[in-house]
Amino acid sequence: MIIDANVFLRYILDDSVKQSPIAANIIDNNEIHLPNEVLAEIVYVLEKVYKVPRKTIKKIFFDFLDKYKIIVPNPELIKQTLNKYSTTKLDFIDCILFGYSIVEKEKIITFDKELLKELEKNI
Repeated sequence: MIIDANVFLRYILDDSVKQSPIAANIIDNNEIHLPNEVLAEIVYVLEKVYKVPRKTIKKIFFDFLDKYKIIVPNPELIKQTLNKYSTTKLDFIDCILFGYSIVEKEKIITFDKELLKELEKNI
């Protein structure tokens, strides 16, 4: 089962009398597949709309991956991505690219100076 970012957010934020319990029931009782695209939307909303600090966002996801039946396409990629995201100012998508450079040994081609700096640290 794949859930939309809104379902995950209702669960995390517990901010809707109607929707939060439904989200909790779904997440607590099912195996959830969380595509990178949905993860990116959740991160964006938590950071930009709710002003959740990056380290807290990392903790939320690490806790979820440990506690619930949350399946991500590449767990090691997500761990690398969240680690980089929590310690830099790179946007989340750049952190995913950074993760690919570490986990998949992919060469990343970019004009983004900040991402290049981070990539060069790991050569």
